Order: sequence, then C-alpha cells, then structure tokens
Amino acid sequence: MTGILALIAGIGMFLFVDGLFPRPVRVRLMAPDRRPLGQRLMDAFFVPAAERVSSLGRAGLERQKADLKIRLARAGYPPPFATPEAVLGYRLFTAVLFAVFGGIFALVVKLGGLALPLALGLAAFGWVVPDRTIANAERERREQLTLDAASTLDRLAIHVAAGQALPAAVRSVAERPGGAWVAEFRKIAAAYAVGGDFPAALEEAVERNGRLPEIARVCERLRAAYEMGGGGVAQSLRRMAQDARVSIRLLITERGYRNAVMMVIPAFFAIIAIAIILIGPGAVRMVAVMGG
Repeated sequence: MTGILALIAGIGMFLFVDGLFPRPVRVRLMAPDRRPLGQRLMDAFFVPAAERVSSLGRAGLERQKADLKIRLARAGYPPPFATPEAVLGYRLFTAVLFAVFGGIFALVVKLGGLALPLALGLAAFGWVVPDRTIANAERERREQLTLDAASTLDRLAIHVAAGQALPAAVRSVAERPGGAWVAEFRKIAAAYAVGGDFPAALEEAVERNGRLPEIARVCERLRAAYEMGGGGVAQSLRRMAQDARVSIRLLITERGYRNAVMMVIPAFFAIIAIAIILIGPGAVRMVAVMGG
C-alpha cells in the first residue's frame, strides 16, 4: 500500500514539475489576431453594442445594414468604413467620445444641470458624424465622375472611330492613366475578360456602385451603343461626351455660387469679432458707470 501511494505521489510530482514548462503548440485552430488594438476593440465591443442600439429604432437592423451597404458602394467605401458593421461601430464610438468630452467640459466650467443635456446633444451629433462623412465622400465621388466623364468618353470615341470594338476600346482606355472613370473602366474590362459578356459587365458595374446615377446613366448608354453596333457607336460616344460637358459647366457654376455664399460666412463672423473688440470695452465701462 505504501509503495502504491509513493508511486502516485511520484507521478503527481512529475506532472507538477512538467506542467511548469511551456508546452509546444501542436495544433493551431486559428491564426493569431494581428489587427491593431483599436480595430479589435471596435469589433469586439462597439459593433455588437451599436447593433443592439440600432435594432431599437423603427427600421430593422438588416434594413439599416442594407441601406448602409448601398451608401458605401456609392461613396466608394471611404476609410475606415469598409463594411456596414464598421459604420455602426464608429457611430457608437463617436457618440461616446463626444459625450465624454461634453461631460468633462461641463464639469470644468461648472455648468451644473446643463451637463446632461450638453452630453446628450454632443452624443447625438457624434452619432451622425459617420453618416456625414459618407455623404461628403459620395458627393465628392459624384463630382469627380462628372468632371472625368467628358475626357474619358472622348478617348473612348477615338478608339472606336479607329476601328476597335467597344469592349476593346474600353480595355485600351483602362490601360492608360486616368481619373475616376478610367478606374471604373478597369473593373469593367476585368469583368468582361472573365465572363466574356460586355452588357453583363456593365450591369455588374452599376450594381457594384449602388446604382449611382452618374455610373448607371453612362453604362446604360454604353450598353445601348454596344447592342446597336454599326458605325454609330463613335457618334453616340461623342454625343455622350458633349452631354457630359454640359453637366461639367453646370457643376462648375453651382460650385462657384456655393463658394460665393460660403465666403460671406467668415466675413460675417469677422465683423462680429471686430465689433466686439471695438465696442466691447466701451460698453462694459458704460454699464459699470450706469450701475453706480
């Protein structure tokens, strides 16, 4: 009996000492997570919490994700918003960040009862900041597509007039440096090279960009020109380029009027600041004298 107990004790001591040494990894079930700490924190905490908060609204969570997916496709996936889940996570993150800063500011200046409304107001503002970023990215992308359309369509018409078929002309234009439309033509040429169906490649481009009007309009007219065939393709492309120039003129005119209005706003605040600097000391002295 004593020998058996000694054997058990010896085996236990051996297992205890052997357990102190690190064990070699025999099977790795998954690759180590080497993402930045901020990204891991966003995916582990803010995204699930934001999904729970978003599910409380009128629109369901899946509908919100579908709308965000379309908006991101139209905006060209501006960083760091690569997925709808990332947008939801950054909504909650910016809301919490703005609320914390608002609460700290209220405590520093001793606002008292206004601390909570200020924090809630800043949280609501932080919640919509990612949406404004996506909207601005979409507007800039639409403007860039409008500005690049005329020159790109002219180059496409030149290749078609030289005797190339429309898919080959798109590939030739995509091989040269260019702007937003050349980048989109590269994707269309790649889809055509894989599938061999030019109308399907154009439809895929429209769906990939969330049916963005600037891309959908050009792709539909390109498909019509391709299906029409014959010698009228180059003429159709030139007509499209002319229409694009009209859109460019309208866009530049709109931007000029908007800049003219925006230039008044800094001047207005500058006038207010100058008035405060010039009139403020005298007004304070007058109030002090009148108050005895």
